[in-house]
Amino acid sequence: MLKKIGNLLFHNLGLKIAALIASIILWFVIININDPEITRNFSCAVTVENQETLAEQGKTYEIVDGNTAYFTVRAKRSIMKNLSESDFRAIADMANLQDSNKVPINVTALRYNGQLDITKLTKYMDITTEELQSGQYIITPEYHGSPARGYVVQTLTVTPNVLKVSGPESIVSTIDRVVATVNVNNITSSISDSVIPQLYDSNGEAMDTTRLNLNLSSVVVRAEISSVKEVGLTVQSSGTPAEGYEVTDIIYSPQKIEIMGDTATLNTITTIAIPPEVLDVADATEDVSVMIDITAYLPDGVSLVDAKQKDINLAAVIDPLPDADQKTGEE
Repeated sequence: MLKKIGNLLFHNLGLKIAALIASIILWFVIININDPEITRNFSCAVTVENQETLAEQGKTYEIVDGNTAYFTVRAKRSIMKNLSESDFRAIADMANLQDSNKVPINVTALRYNGQLDITKLTKYMDITTEELQSGQYIITPEYHGSPARGYVVQTLTVTPNVLKVSGPESIVSTIDRVVATVNVNNITSSISDSVIPQLYDSNGEAMDTTRLNLNLSSVVVRAEISSVKEVGLTVQSSGTPAEGYEVTDIIYSPQKIEIMGDTATLNTITTIAIPPEVLDVADATEDVSVMIDITAYLPDGVSLVDAKQKDINLAAVIDPLPDADQKTGEE
């Protein structure tokens, strides 16, 4: 039995294979001649147009659903094989907003117009609307990191220094401050850098600006870097105490201060001299004390590293002359 079946299968095998191939070719020919219509699913990103329509009404929006349009296309097989998602465009026109939260999506073909049958599966873009709010904020320059040893950040400036923001009221109303930060780690000279302003809320949290419109994408922060030097003070008094008294000591605090400026200028400074007339002991019979602002006596181009060091307490210690003590005892 098996032998008979084998003979039947392999008898004229070449002719049978040729017939199979011929039938397949004939099927393809028929298909190509008839060019039947077929259906395929497509999708593409939705483009929003006329957003200014809402802005003119003092409103802004957020997309809830409908960023992507899904649709089916029916076309001849010969056309369908050449189609891709890039051949279609989906548009949500804000001018056609319905019920304050639905925007009709229109899908059009960029090729073979009139030869395609498009059926939309995604008919609307769903949105939420909110009042639009605007504000202006001073940009504060800051730095992170530390300059190289012996150097400090003297001044920071930012240009421009005002940021205009518009967006949903619920977001804009939470803006507390705007900061532009430059990196000064290990630097020894002044730098300028282009940085992106960062918005912070009242909790100090960085804010997401995705839904906000900012009039600046970046600002320039300049950090002026100065050399640092610790120097002492030279203090003298002027005038003569009352008869029988003398200046036995001059004390002051702090005794040293840190100053900053360019290296060449600092190299010429070994001490800060306070004019003698500041501590006037004329006709004094007891200690004379005075507080001064040391910044008034710093050379041009030099300033304090720590502004808290500006107040210097000076004192001239006044004691009776030894001879005067003896004379008083004799009497």
